[in-house]
Amino acid sequence: MVDTEQFGALFDELYRPLRAHVLRRTGDRDDVDDIVSEIWTTAWRRRDDLPEDPDRARMYVYGVARNVMKNARRSVRRRRALEAKVSAMTASRPPARSNAHDLILEALDRLPERDQEILRLATWDQLSHPEIAELLGLSVTAVANRVARARRRLRTALTDLEEVELLPRVRES
Repeated sequence: MVDTEQFGALFDELYRPLRAHVLRRTGDRDDVDDIVSEIWTTAWRRRDDLPEDPDRARMYVYGVARNVMKNARRSVRRRRALEAKVSAMTASRPPARSNAHDLILEALDRLPERDQEILRLATWDQLSHPEIAELLGLSVTAVANRVARARRRLRTALTDLEEVELLPRVRES
């Protein structure tokens, strides 16, 4: 069991990176604090399960975050679908993409959830393949293969959007 002092140290270490992780994953500044609060509330309630080793505790909290975000993701998708429907009804034409970042996000949204998750963990959250393997319960080799396949699918999605020339080539590594 992790005591209050250890939990506080874990909170101090992970709060900002975890908040940034959630913001990147959800893209919703309005809900990020609610989701982060739910993550920490869940971790506190389950503190008997928290490993005492700081590295394993970090991965445990990211696992809690993954589960909390799965629940939050459904409501975000429903809200976005409704916003898109309303926007389509009120706009005469779709809004133009403002930059390459928007193009990448649009291409990423076209990928299966499994590909989105592995790319976000590897690229935006900068987790190593061994860390991702532990978090997802996979082998390091499986993670490397999934990352490579997801990157290929992202390139294909970008090509399908016919605006790839706006971006530097996505590297395989």
